[in-house]
Amino acid sequence: MEKIGLTRFVVIDSNRGPILVDTVPLAYRERFWRRLDRQGLAPSRIAALILTHHHSDHTGMAASLLEINPMIRLIFHANEEQALSSGRNQPTVYTNQKVENFSKKANLQPTFPPLKRRPHDIVFEEAQSPILRDWGVEATLLHTPGHTSGSVCLFFDDGTLIAGDTFSNIPLNPFKTNPFPFVYEDMPALLRSWKWLLSKEPVTITPSHGRSLSVSKVEKALKNQETQSNLSQ
Repeated sequence: MEKIGLTRFVVIDSNRGPILVDTVPLAYRERFWRRLDRQGLAPSRIAALILTHHHSDHTGMAASLLEINPMIRLIFHANEEQALSSGRNQPTVYTNQKVENFSKKANLQPTFPPLKRRPHDIVFEEAQSPILRDWGVEATLLHTPGHTSGSVCLFFDDGTLIAGDTFSNIPLNPFKTNPFPFVYEDMPALLRSWKWLLSKEPVTITPSHGRSLSVSKVEKALKNQETQSNLSQ
């Protein structure tokens, strides 16, 4: 697992070549190339790029990779196709007022180079896809809507959960949002995704932003959120 800025991308070995899970913001372009070079991971070797969702901090370098190696297969959920082709982050709700104030002041980049679906890309619609097993990877792609409508996680047979932005666990988080992501499209859907993932009994939860999470921390946050929701009804 590699981290540049606040965003983590993952390299997975497969029987068809390396698979990347996400990229980094376009602003980190040079650092991204240097990191791949340090790993001996030339773009020409990359077989596939899994996009956990469309946001610019995850897709920023995807178009550049495809320009160098058009044979890289994009893998993503069908619900993200429209957003990916638009090259723009879709509207979201801020988890709290502090995040909203910071985001507006920071003027965060809401766009990325558009990604159009190509004939050899893999776009799945089901809740669970075993497609990675065809590549010799012992993991299942899970559709986990909430952060975005087409967010996905990777759940490995050993209990490792690569969670994208379905969770977040940023150290010294000044916004007090952990383990929730900074933004979301649908909070009830996000909580349902959390429950589903917890039912699979993950051993480790690794979000794209921050440190790995304990299952107990997620369970506590879920219980607190549900309690608050019940009180507001």
